[in-house]
Amino acid sequence: MKMYLQIPAVAMPVWAAAGAAWAHGAAGDAGGKGDHPHMWDVWGWVSMFVHPLLGILMIPVIAVAIILVVRAIGRGAATDGPDGATALDILDERFARGGIDIKEYEDNKKILTGG
Repeated sequence: MKMYLQIPAVAMPVWAAAGAAWAHGAAGDAGGKGDHPHMWDVWGWVSMFVHPLLGILMIPVIAVAIILVVRAIGRGAATDGPDGATALDILDERFARGGIDIKEYEDNKKILTGG
């Protein structure tokens, strides 16, 4: 048998024996029931069902939080220049100032608009 299979085979009975000894020792503290004195009141039952549900619900909450953060970061990268100017806005501004001629403006506009 491989070594990594032997470790659980040895450890499980040891853990089971330790758990049984701990429960037996705690029986005197809990009025002889062998469990916590508040286990069987109303809040013990409620928490037994609510805590796993809260754990399961935390997975989508964390996923939504991650998605919102990624989208917020992505929105900042969507602009090319200051004040939210896109590449087409900058091209229009350069043409209006006379920085480029009509031929270069039309060529670049075709590239940016995809047509």
